[in-house]
Amino acid sequence: MKLQKYFRDTSNTLFLEYKKSNNLEHKTLKGNCRELFINDFLTNFFPNKFVVDTGEIIDSSGQCSKQCDVVVYDEYLPVFEYGKAKQFLSGGVLAHIEVKSKLGKKELDKSLEITKSIKGINRDIDSVMSVGDVPKRIFSSVFAYEGIKKENFKKYIQDFYTEESESIDNIVDCVCVLNKYVLLKYKKNGQIKMAFLETKEDSLLAFFTQLFGAMQKNWMGIADIYKYLGVMNYTNF
Repeated sequence: MKLQKYFRDTSNTLFLEYKKSNNLEHKTLKGNCRELFINDFLTNFFPNKFVVDTGEIIDSSGQCSKQCDVVVYDEYLPVFEYGKAKQFLSGGVLAHIEVKSKLGKKELDKSLEITKSIKGINRDIDSVMSVGDVPKRIFSSVFAYEGIKKENFKKYIQDFYTEESESIDNIVDCVCVLNKYVLLKYKKNGQIKMAFLETKEDSLLAFFTQLFGAMQKNWMGIADIYKYLGVMNYTNF
């Protein structure tokens, strides 16, 4: 199919551009990998529709996530800047993505800890109408250009969540290692399950389908900004 070929070609382009950047020093490489992913993938597939940036996610109770590589955000909601740092309201976040050059155990654990901090955030969606279920948690994912062997990857994921004893709702939604494999969550008979798939050259396509679903805002409503502002008591004069 044409779309399948398109995604395979895009995968090859992403990987070649990543390989070209390997001569950069580590800190620059990290930023470059993120920029490649945003410019060659996200903005190509979802042009002029969302705010795509890096920062923290906050909810109305005062909880704050760890620093996020990529936040996909509703263009109609405010972004709060503190110098170079930014914060996004949880009610406007459609997806989160950690972008890694090489996904080893250390980077995987770090990414899953970030996901854990995001899954603990209140979604704060004020919906007056929806098509299907309004998502209870923010979609959180990991994308990597290279990774460990699939057997080790599966073991590390299972070990991490066995130790954490997390609810399936709080587990990362998708992990993609380009041209190798993916982990994704899916619903079957009303239950959410995990699948480890050796998707090879279709890994980006599998990742896209998960991200596409998360970015389709299936509810109508206006975010209640006063929830985030807290109680405001003023005196007349």
